[in-house]
Amino acid sequence: EFYAVLLSFIEVEKRKLMYQRAALFFLGLSILLAGTTLGSSTAAALLAKDQYVERPSGGDHPLVTDESGAVLAAARAETKLPLAVTPVVPMARLATVDRLELSYTSERSAAEDG
Repeated sequence: EFYAVLLSFIEVEKRKLMYQRAALFFLGLSILLAGTTLGSSTAAALLAKDQYVERPSGGDHPLVTDESGAVLAAARAETKLPLAVTPVVPMARLATVDRLELSYTSERSAAEDG
């Protein structure tokens, strides 16, 4: 009788080990499948992308370019300057201005704020 119980115990331990190995195998397989799915999705998204936003070195305004580097669009350039510099800006440069926005602070309101 003891021999039968011992054989039964050994058989249960073998099955337990088999199930543990199967669980580890399927866990590894699931991780592998998740990784390949993520990798292929990322690759598809990058291959389908046809526009990139870049900031040229030394430039403040971003550019939208294609894969070959050709510029598709550019952000509007805005520069805040005091009105006093307007007379020294060349006419060719002033001709490219689309919009001019002026603001004025009187000396009295500046003294009240300050």
